[in-house]
Amino acid sequence: MATGDITFDNLKIVLLEIGVEVKTKYKEQLKKNNVIASGKLYDSVGYEVKIIDNDSIQLYFTALDYWINIEDGRKSYAGQPNKTPPIQAIRKWILQKKIPYSKNIEYKIAHSINTKGIKSKPYLSKIKSNLNSDEKYKKMIEKALVKDIKESYKRKFQQLNNK
Repeated sequence: MATGDITFDNLKIVLLEIGVEVKTKYKEQLKKNNVIASGKLYDSVGYEVKIIDNDSIQLYFTALDYWINIEDGRKSYAGQPNKTPPIQAIRKWILQKKIPYSKNIEYKIAHSINTKGIKSKPYLSKIKSNLNSDEKYKKMIEKALVKDIKESYKRKFQQLNNK
């Protein structure tokens, strides 16, 4: 039997449940660690389940592109003036965070980011690591896969009997 004969209906349901948990936990981390300025990233957090080439299924984390900058941080570019973060983006962030304005603060922040970098906040990596080590999720996935395979064989057997 080709893998494409399996519909993954039960596995998709389980992955959607896991997606809800990942989304919830990630948003909790953003809130808990005060990593919300405009709220756009927070509002964009989601998940998607995709079937790839009819033979595999994957759960994807979705969010605005800059989530990766929070996850991985930003390395220092000391001595490389062309690597300074955009001043306009820093001004916007200052306003959103309601940081009291002082003379040239955006340039001071940009200089600090350029020389020190920004520490990574690997919230998603930790969530994924916890999921991968939790037997509960492994059992949920295994049970759904077994059910999908059994249903697939049952359909195939019924098709053969109807010929």
